[in-house]
Amino acid sequence: MFKVAQFIAFVLSMVGQKYWYGTCVYICTKSLLKSKTKQYPTHYGSSRTSTYEKHIAARHICMDCIGLIKGFFWTNGGEGVLEYLNGGAEYKNKYGSNGCPDKGANGMLSWLKSKGCKNGKIATMPDVPGILLFKSGHVGVYVGNGYAVEAQGFAYGVVKTKVSKRPWTEWAYLPASLIDYGDASSVTDNTPAVTPEAKPTTRKLGDRTLKRTSPMMTGDDVVELQTRLNALGFDCGEVDGKFGKNTEKGVKAFQTAAKIEVDGKFGKESMAALTAYSKPQDEPEKVEPEQPEITVPDETVYPIHGFIPDISVYQEAIDMDKFCAGNDFAILRARVNGKDDTKFAGWAVELKKRGFPFAVYDYLKLKSEADAVEQADAMYAACAPYDPKVYYLDTEELADGMTYEVERELIKVYVKRLREHGVKVIGQYTGDYRWRTSYREIESIFDTLWIANWGANEGTYTGWEIKSAAFTDKIYLHQYTSNGYSKVAGAPGIDHRIDLNRLTGAVPLSWFTGRKYAENAVQPTYASYVVQSGDSLWKIAKNLLGDGRRWTEIAALNEIENTIIHTGEVLKIPE
Repeated sequence: MFKVAQFIAFVLSMVGQKYWYGTCVYICTKSLLKSKTKQYPTHYGSSRTSTYEKHIAARHICMDCIGLIKGFFWTNGGEGVLEYLNGGAEYKNKYGSNGCPDKGANGMLSWLKSKGCKNGKIATMPDVPGILLFKSGHVGVYVGNGYAVEAQGFAYGVVKTKVSKRPWTEWAYLPASLIDYGDASSVTDNTPAVTPEAKPTTRKLGDRTLKRTSPMMTGDDVVELQTRLNALGFDCGEVDGKFGKNTEKGVKAFQTAAKIEVDGKFGKESMAALTAYSKPQDEPEKVEPEQPEITVPDETVYPIHGFIPDISVYQEAIDMDKFCAGNDFAILRARVNGKDDTKFAGWAVELKKRGFPFAVYDYLKLKSEADAVEQADAMYAACAPYDPKVYYLDTEELADGMTYEVERELIKVYVKRLREHGVKVIGQYTGDYRWRTSYREIESIFDTLWIANWGANEGTYTGWEIKSAAFTDKIYLHQYTSNGYSKVAGAPGIDHRIDLNRLTGAVPLSWFTGRKYAENAVQPTYASYVVQSGDSLWKIAKNLLGDGRRWTEIAALNEIENTIIHTGEVLKIPE
């Protein structure tokens, strides 16, 4: 059992340290980054690698929200942690020690309640330092005087925040077996309410216009600006709370990508743009299954449904629960003709919450080299927070007055710029004939190809050949229809015409999703149909197979022992 004063002193000493998902007061090392990237690939995207490497070089330690609490107990009350930060030897972290279980934030609250620990709604919170504060998927530690310490997220790290300004919903004591609250009334917090990197002036980002001056502007708002821009890939250099040359450079790069005035001054317009770009950071982290650190988090063996939809603002509305349960992965249109797809950010957040895999694409009509760089910057800024598997360039049309010869050179500029941002996998989408006649010579700059060949465009795959496959082995996706739903009900969760895609067999589905599938699982070769209101097996067979009497084939393929079907049910349809 530890004294509450020890616990409070420890969490306060962690303010300014770093947030790495799935860590519990660990030393930031290359081996830890490698293992966590493998364990939690959706949280350790390539856009964040350079920031993680800076944490390693600076000898920082890391934790996530619940890891701050578990790490205290697993390091035997922080034994050796501060010594390490001051240049000392490495300390030990013993999993599950001192009676602290390995629970996520929500699991910890449930465990405390099961132990009979005092708890309640936030409106009834007692002024007792050392109690835990909860909202769904997140936890912090109350340290007294109206403040809490929390590992808030990748863009913020461990910070001290005012309780009344945060959306906490519940509180709970830790059990007596872990913490002795007997001296809680004597605990005094004399630390500033900002991170160690910040200067004493306490300001919130957006309260003033930040710019390069002499002497330099300093403060916690500068710390937040540097942290958030670095997380988005706009390099401000070291997070030191000083608005210097590097920070000004990062602001200008961000302003260029955001298509606002590029003056290096971070004012109201820049704040509004940053809020739009950074919105996903404000979402709660996805709650992973509770498990020991040594295990791989997701051992689920997923089914293969055969649905790979391409979604954009045209789909209007999506039932996300049905969508994620019935599709294999998705390709989201992030930008179109130099503007963000207005549905992209909202849908990306919803898919990330559910751990659903997706790629992204930019519908491009490039006009100049400067335009290519600008569009690539904007695409990266829009998509990087979500860490998509593949960035696709959708090259369906030429800009007015453009030739393919010139466009190919502009595409090279765009791709080069994305790679400078650290994007690892870049692909091209175009039509089968157009690729063979206009884009074959730039095949080498892409990692994968997504080729459209609709054939008769009847809503299902009917064996249309991709002629371009004779010239390349990079075609991993085939878009086979734009008539999903309008002729044959397409992707589950979407009640609107949809473009549908299939794997070509060049790579397994796991290449796109990172998920595990049965060893013999392959993408279905049969068509799929989502049952609509008023359907019957006879009606479906008549409409899709040309003969209502073939309903028995549908029943047999789907192992239906009677004729009862339900709206929303996905049926396999014989080719």
